[in-house]
Amino acid sequence: MSLKKDLYAILGASPSDSVQELRHKYQKLVLQYHPDRLGDVCDFEAETSMKMFLEIDAAWKILCEVESRKIYDQQTRDREFKQDWPVDSVVSLKDMTWDQGKFNIDRTANFSRYSGGDKKCKLRYS
Repeated sequence: MSLKKDLYAILGASPSDSVQELRHKYQKLVLQYHPDRLGDVCDFEAETSMKMFLEIDAAWKILCEVESRKIYDQQTRDREFKQDWPVDSVVSLKDMTWDQGKFNIDRTANFSRYSGGDKKCKLRYS
């Protein structure tokens, strides 16, 4: 079973469900997808149903035990927090847009508290 599959979704459950709720959903799905209950279906449907039955069973085996469920939940959280984008990336000013109409900018800013004097500096935009 791939760790990328959501075991709760396979059972139609949520992480907040109790073991009893998970058991009820598991039993309902197992009865629905059990190979002996399929009757006359084509090979494709039988194969699809068998795969679903095996996924349901594997999900249940992990989520029914407290310790394995805790480990699965932790791995899921870790995967959700994993950062898939670069930590450092180069941002070019050419890629940025500037809408001067949105802001009321005083182009003559008083930098006296930062520069140590009463000088006024003009900001230049290029």
